[in-house]
Amino acid sequence: MPLTFEEMAHWSNDDINAQILRNLPKGWKFELQTLPEGWRASYSTSDNPEKPEVWAEHHYALRVLLLSAFMWLWQQKNPTRVHPAWNPAPSRPLALVRPSNSTPERPDLDPRNIRSVYSAHARKWGKESG
Repeated sequence: MPLTFEEMAHWSNDDINAQILRNLPKGWKFELQTLPEGWRASYSTSDNPEKPEVWAEHHYALRVLLLSAFMWLWQQKNPTRVHPAWNPAPSRPLALVRPSNSTPERPDLDPRNIRSVYSAHARKWGKESG
């Protein structure tokens, strides 16, 4: 049965940690560290001695960090089930930007019309200044 977000929303931190350890590939290690500014989770492997850490993230909320770690691992195990937002978009061709012509733009509104509107408002409230 596939996991749902509703099901994961009810997991405790211990449930999430158990799911991580259950889905951990052979030879991998999951580490959770307490830091002064929050928490740090990481996956490491002994297969590649040059780069033993495969994934790492910091967060001040333990639950958010554990869910992020679980979802990263779940995506690694189920690469075909990727949300469409994570599919790479094809590159779009660049559009030419043409320089504007040198003729000045006409004002959107006539300044005399604007003055007449404000003077009518001032006359209505008795605040004409000239």
